[in-house]
Amino acid sequence: MVALDTKPPSRHKLSGVLLKRVRDQIRRENVIKLINEHPYMSIVTDVNSSRIINFMVVAPGMPSLFWSSRSTRSEQHTALYIAGDIENVIADVERETTAQVIKVVIENAKKYEERYGSHSYQAS
Repeated sequence: MVALDTKPPSRHKLSGVLLKRVRDQIRRENVIKLINEHPYMSIVTDVNSSRIINFMVVAPGMPSLFWSSRSTRSEQHTALYIAGDIENVIADVERETTAQVIKVVIENAKKYEERYGSHSYQAS
């Protein structure tokens, strides 16, 4: 039986608080558990002209797992800017899991390097 005077949550509420809660629960129960079964990970990212950069976590014998999306807003995709974003994702993965990130794969890396220059990352 449905109560006619009950108002469902707004789209805004569903896409805000509830979506974040479900995303965090799925991450804790599934994604981090799978990652913790592997000692080493790689990060794959799709740096391109889009304002949204996606980050995936991959390892042999494990399905590719979505880690995060970052909005670059109006920031130019310079090597230094992207390297900083990648360093933040590496720190997030290593802080939230037991895995160590050993490699980063960037889609269209050659074109990206020709256009924006290269940047090296040295783990601390």
